[in-house]
Amino acid sequence: MLIMNASVRPILTDQERALLIRVARCPLIGEAIGSASHPCHEVVASQEVAEADRQIPEGWAGNLRDSRIVFVSSNPSISVAARGQLPSATEAYPVAAWLDHEIVEFLGRRFDQTVLPHPFVRGFRHRQRDGQYAPKPTRFWLSIRQRAVELLGVDADPSRNYVMTEVVHCKSTGETGVTSAALTCAGLYLDDILSLTAAPVVVIVGKQAHVRLQQHLPDLPDPPYITAADLGGRARAVVFIWHPAAFQGPKAIGGLYGPEPLATLKALASPPQSHS
Repeated sequence: MLIMNASVRPILTDQERALLIRVARCPLIGEAIGSASHPCHEVVASQEVAEADRQIPEGWAGNLRDSRIVFVSSNPSISVAARGQLPSATEAYPVAAWLDHEIVEFLGRRFDQTVLPHPFVRGFRHRQRDGQYAPKPTRFWLSIRQRAVELLGVDADPSRNYVMTEVVHCKSTGETGVTSAALTCAGLYLDDILSLTAAPVVVIVGKQAHVRLQQHLPDLPDPPYITAADLGGRARAVVFIWHPAAFQGPKAIGGLYGPEPLATLKALASPPQSHS
């Protein structure tokens, strides 16, 4: 269980906290477990564990409120032990038995290096159930950070200026159940999540995320694209990139679209200049 530190001042708004818990305690989970015809049944049923041990749906990872870029992928993967590893080598990710304030602290401050007594993530290596940090960084996080650096420079940091979220928030391996759950989940949560950030750039990560999101946003063109859309009550630039694990490419935004579109996106993503 998470050890809280009362001296750390709250950095999440009441709206952020409420939404993180609404996603984590999604009321459709119970319905979906009991009904094979429910659109979320397959993704929910992919976790064959006691309900108290269910890894909760993930609202977002990173600094939502101050983000300049929102990366949207298909759904979060379940951390599993590699060959030869003990189950305790998996990520110390929240399960349904955790208390609400513990869940909020983890999800809302996942990359925050000021979390005490130890950060949840260090050097893009997640903290394991055995208390150690994973021996290698999470490849997806590293790849997304590289794309964030293209637009924000070397100061790109998920604890400060970009955030990752998904079309479907329930965890599964190999995107199990995402196809059927996407329209329901995106309809429930996507606009509400995006309404809490003024990020001018939304990046769709991979063909699967695009196809699932297109159910929610039917006007999206075929990839690759840079287009405009109203998301969460704001006009945003919407940019498609290939998934880091895809055999298609190029993966870099500049390589996919060229220097001029990249420069335009960089200018758009840059934080507004403060005036003294």
